[in-house]
Amino acid sequence: MKPRSLCFVFAGSKGVELVRAYPEVFSKKEANRLITKCIPYSAKGGEFEQINVDNSHIACYVFTMDVYLKEKLCALAIVFDSPDYKKDVIKDFFVETLADLYDQKLLDFENLANLLPDIYKKLLTYFYRFEVSSTVSIEINVPEKKKGPVKDDVEIIVEDVWDGDRDDEVVEEVVEVEVDG
Repeated sequence: MKPRSLCFVFAGSKGVELVRAYPEVFSKKEANRLITKCIPYSAKGGEFEQINVDNSHIACYVFTMDVYLKEKLCALAIVFDSPDYKKDVIKDFFVETLADLYDQKLLDFENLANLLPDIYKKLLTYFYRFEVSSTVSIEINVPEKKKGPVKDDVEIIVEDVWDGDRDDEVVEEVVEVEVDG
């Protein structure tokens, strides 16, 4: 299920406020109706919430962040058209993304708002949809896997040919050739 939008919200002085949505597919009225539900009154940092508002299905990850020297509740929210998304995959995506931003010292209010398009593009790598015909489509949800170091073709061939390190072996071969002449 391809996400419709990714939203960054926080609990401000006026209640739950939308910082940014990407892509911007909602009218202001619809966005306000959806985002007010993203951070429930009893929410704490580190909680994963699932909310249904009319025909929209929202997966939210609530976390805390320093906003103007005060710790505030914030949330990343993904809006879907259907409830058929993989909840564990989405929660892992949120946790990994926020941890990566924190490790890179990029987890602040302004950076997160500016990086929302990049985070959305990363999120899209989890979803593939193929239209087979006007009535049939195939959808595959694939979580991104961490890959180990990739060997280039030369390394693979060298390892295959030499089968490891053989510097300690000395092979001498004497070939005698007779030449008539």
